[in-house]
Amino acid sequence: MGWRAKWLVGIASAVMVAVLSPGPAVRAATIDIETSEIEGKTVSFIVIEGDLEYGDELRFADLAIRLPTAVVLLVSPGGNLHAGIEIGKAIRLKGYATWAADARSCASACALAWLGGTPRLMSDDGAVGFHAAWRSDGAASRPDSVGNALVGAYLNQLGMTPNAIAYVTGAQPDGMQWLTFADAEAVGIEVVALAPPDAVAAAETPEPSASEAWASYGDWIQIYSRESLNAAIELGMAYRREFPSTFVFRYDNGWYVVALGPYPDRLAARRDRDRLVRSGRIPKDSLVNDGDRFLELVWGAAPDRPAVALQPRAEESALQLAESYFATWSGSRATAIDFLDRSYAPQVDYFGKRISRTAVMKEKLAFVERWPERRYTFRSSPSVRCGAEGLCVVEGLVDWRAYSPTRNTTSTGTASFTLSLSVRGSRTAIVGETSRVLSRHMRKGR
Repeated sequence: MGWRAKWLVGIASAVMVAVLSPGPAVRAATIDIETSEIEGKTVSFIVIEGDLEYGDELRFADLAIRLPTAVVLLVSPGGNLHAGIEIGKAIRLKGYATWAADARSCASACALAWLGGTPRLMSDDGAVGFHAAWRSDGAASRPDSVGNALVGAYLNQLGMTPNAIAYVTGAQPDGMQWLTFADAEAVGIEVVALAPPDAVAAAETPEPSASEAWASYGDWIQIYSRESLNAAIELGMAYRREFPSTFVFRYDNGWYVVALGPYPDRLAARRDRDRLVRSGRIPKDSLVNDGDRFLELVWGAAPDRPAVALQPRAEESALQLAESYFATWSGSRATAIDFLDRSYAPQVDYFGKRISRTAVMKEKLAFVERWPERRYTFRSSPSVRCGAEGLCVVEGLVDWRAYSPTRNTTSTGTASFTLSLSVRGSRTAIVGETSRVLSRHMRKGR
């Protein structure tokens, strides 16, 4: 069975028939894994359908141990309390999302398992029902104090508020408290509302605002650009499961951009982009976009403006100088020497020695004469850390290529570098420099 890219807003018809079609009122639970390829990303679903029984938690654990990430789709009227709680604990431990996607979907012990999700997803027609733990005395079902104590302890582990715990355990055993989005907000149960595919435009898409200056919100990470609005919204839905701040904008070229954000400054956006690319969570060609060409928000509730910058201004200034250092050092002799002469402090800790700026520039001039053509590129965005006194350290890796026409020799390689910078008001100066060659290759000719 396949799952379409609209797995966050609906289930493909084949899966709807096989998984969510009406069945017997009481039957043992089935626990299966379904997978789908969405834009090159494999998405795994663990589908639990039917009455939970003691031991189902072990069956769930056997499947979950194989999957680093998954969405747990729950279709069950309830069942064994222990199984529901233990499945919920396993879901929280693994960091899985849970999903209630059908009107008869998830109640009692199943609802307790659903609460373990991060995030908890519920479709517009989803039904999640709670009641107190119970035991039977043969004639009637009565509240079970021990069972409710176990439920309370579990809900505390999930970080539920007292109001939420009271809501979950408040209904009598023969009753049911059906969760609504309004109730969830009132008692503090975090739920992500998912509309069916044909309601996306109405439920998730705000009225466009062409006059909104999205660049004023900060910077954004652009992860996809699509000519089709529907394709862009499907991707937005898919990524919102992991990144709540996912939006779709109409671009000034008529295409649609899927973006994460906003970030209060470019440095914060770049750092997050590099981290997410390295972990494989967003595409490698994701880029930082200032939002200047976003015409209107076409999907996603309007984002809040970042209140404060995530990174101090000193870090941004230090990174800018480091970038300019390697950019100009890759340029002409005159440009490189002029920039460095203005950028070094009067005294510099240079490769373990404290020397004057004049001595540093003498070494730089000798290097330029030896290698007139130079090109340096970052392997990834450098790391930056700054102290309270305005002293910042920028570290990273660069690949280089240098060529000497007179010797017809090319040098290529990779080096680690460390730049120490003093940031004082509008003045940023290099006060320390060192590097270490990690690999080098010399050859005749270009």
